Amino acid sequence: ARLAELIGILMGDGHVGLYQAVVTTNSETDYQHALYVKTLVEDLFKIEVGLKNRHDKKVCTVVISSKAVCHFLVRQGIPQGNKITRGLCIPGWVKKKSAYRNALVRGLFDTDGCVYLDTHRIGRKVYKNLGMAFANQSLPLLSFFKEALELLGLHPTQKTKFRVFLRRKEDIRCYFDLIGSSNEKHLKKVR
Repeated sequence: ARLAELIGILMGDGHVGLYQAVVTTNSETDYQHALYVKTLVEDLFKIEVGLKNRHDKKVCTVVISSKAVCHFLVRQGIPQGNKITRGLCIPGWVKKKSAYRNALVRGLFDTDGCVYLDTHRIGRKVYKNLGMAFANQSLPLLSFFKEALELLGLHPTQKTKFRVFLRRKEDIRCYFDLIGSSNEKHLKKVR
């Protein structure tokens, strides 16, 4: 499950090259998650992982310098180079077990998801509810994400091409109970 979560993280904010794989995130809002990713990679592959924090650019990068790990990640469905044009592929072993599927979804949402206040008006009354959105340019990845939520009995919507939403209060509560988050930023917003 921890490997599936890492694959989700890399499919979201990662890049795999020939000799290095990186996860790039916001140094202000996601620094704790970057530390989590660094530790996760070190535990899984038993290698030293770099962390570059550029406050002036608001960028934090987890750097995995290992040709062997890069080759392994390619075999897991993350292509070298541009993930969108080269096509991501969810590993078959992830699809077969709900714990792995949920972990990959957690990795995806922790990188490319957001929790927000959904404000809308019906007539003269304003309603404010918690909402979740997952955005990605990979249509197969969006489809996997939506189907994984549906398999949990949730009710995701996809009104735009590159976003999947959860808007029901009970669905959001269920998501965090069943899938959870390793990104403190999301957990704080939900609380």
